[in-house]
Amino acid sequence: MNETQKPIYTVKSREWPWSYTFILTEDAVVKKWTKPFDTAAGECRYPMEELSPQVTRQMEFGHGSHPFLRKAVMYLAGSACVLFSDFNHRIPLLAPFLAVPGIWTLILGALRLREYVWTIIHKKNGDRAFWILHSKANRAEVEAFERQFAEAMSVCLSNKNPVIQGMNPTSEPALGESSSLNQG
Repeated sequence: MNETQKPIYTVKSREWPWSYTFILTEDAVVKKWTKPFDTAAGECRYPMEELSPQVTRQMEFGHGSHPFLRKAVMYLAGSACVLFSDFNHRIPLLAPFLAVPGIWTLILGALRLREYVWTIIHKKNGDRAFWILHSKANRAEVEAFERQFAEAMSVCLSNKNPVIQGMNPTSEPALGESSSLNQG
């Protein structure tokens, strides 16, 4: 980040094992991420001209828990079937062998059974640019980031509006500028 682009506001969010930092500058939003275990890191810039001023929130319960819970049920059901069948006499360790990953995936699925709330920033075409997970961030910081983002977007949009800059929007383009008319 350049020294001319001083941060307006910063918010941090964690989603194990990732750590995200969103930095709002005058002309862009910078998303930085790190993963401490394998030292993976990266950065994305989203210029304000490409972003929509619309900020939405999405709430979901148990995001990503369904695959874990389905696998846990399959492992535990298989373990119970083996335990009460003739296979248990022939292969005595098969039931505990199936129960261990079943219990492990059940724990992983249960840990994800909570409410997830995201703040979603969209691109001008309506696609998601990025989102901030609230459950691992301070909600007051996220709300302040949303306010600062709305103010920065209004400044960016007012700078792009030719009426506010004193130009007449119906005037002809100056010499050297291309016209948008098809001269075919």
